[in-house]
Amino acid sequence: MHLRCALLLGLLAQAPGIAAGPPKAASTDADVEQVKLVQDAALAIRSGMAEQAVDNALDKVIATFEQRYAHIGKQIYCARTLTETIYYMGDAANRKTDAVALAPVWCEAYRLKAYALFELHRDSEARVALTKALAMSPENANYLEELGAQYEREKNWPEALETFQHAERAANTFSPPSMKDEEIARAWRGEAFVYVELGRLDEAEATYLKCLALDKSDKRAVNELQYVRDLRAKQQAQHSK
Repeated sequence: MHLRCALLLGLLAQAPGIAAGPPKAASTDADVEQVKLVQDAALAIRSGMAEQAVDNALDKVIATFEQRYAHIGKQIYCARTLTETIYYMGDAANRKTDAVALAPVWCEAYRLKAYALFELHRDSEARVALTKALAMSPENANYLEELGAQYEREKNWPEALETFQHAERAANTFSPPSMKDEEIARAWRGEAFVYVELGRLDEAEATYLKCLALDKSDKRAVNELQYVRDLRAKQQAQHSK
């Protein structure tokens, strides 16, 4: 999993202004405190204090939002962009479901909790937290990429590939401009890794080349591309014997 503090903190700092259509209780100054707690948690995890981040900040944020929306009786979404908000609300309307789209603070608390719990080797609890984030942000490329990485660790290659492909589509359509290229690249690298594991080296090579076309300084793509080419050369040498 990946922890991206700088972009995360910048996004969360804008959070009170992103929320779309929540009840009045959700737009109070209390949200500023929740944003600060999530920011503190991100920095704590980065400093190697994962358990403290969960206990002292993230669980408090999650409990605050769970209590606030316990009786709302609506489908709750978290969205990072207006496009994502419109998509969720439109989908709910098509299903004749009442819904509300919030800023990403609550879901980020779940995602960071998942990250912290994985760091603590509490994998089953981490999956629960990430599942809750995705339930409210099903088109969040970052969360999908985290799920794809979990499937990788489980060596569940079909689910991993499908999830990374979903993340690619979500990044192209819904990711904030400041995060779009990075999230597309992460999805591509995830796809390419799976292609290697499945023995689909041509597809892996093509995908890593797309990463480098997007960002020529992508060191992971450079290294993995060389690995793919070395592996192909080794296989060809063995077949020629």
